[in-house]
Amino acid sequence: MSERTGITFGRASQLVGLVLIAAAWMLGEKPTLVTLMNMVLIGAFSDVVLAVLPHVTATAAKPIVFCIGLIVYAMGIAMYVSLRMGAGPREALMLGLSRRASMSIRLARIIIDSSVAIAAWIMGGPVSYGTAVFALGAGPLIQAFMGRCGGIVTRLK
Repeated sequence: MSERTGITFGRASQLVGLVLIAAAWMLGEKPTLVTLMNMVLIGAFSDVVLAVLPHVTATAAKPIVFCIGLIVYAMGIAMYVSLRMGAGPREALMLGLSRRASMSIRLARIIIDSSVAIAAWIMGGPVSYGTAVFALGAGPLIQAFMGRCGGIVTRLK
């Protein structure tokens, strides 16, 4: 989206976040301050980090960096969603779809991420092996980590 419109990746993320907040709200997930802060801050920080973070150029390192990133991403989502203090736009949609359709977090996230991958492909965006691994892998990892984080949160209460 950012390549097609000329806006930054972070700004595109924020605009998509607005649409996702509306969709999640229609599924019964009322936006919270955390939802709005997530949308604004993730977009802003994405632009800053992308401007200073070096690109991984070593072919052998790319899958390793990708896998570490996917695991850290899923763990982060699981940790903050397990606290039940609010969810970002994408996670609110995931939770709303899961509750409304009585499906697992894993399946809801696979449906969402796969839909995004298909939309990106239709718009001419870059779709490759990593896109497929993310679309099919993030949901199961988030659900697995939520199971572990939920127990920790319960013990902390």
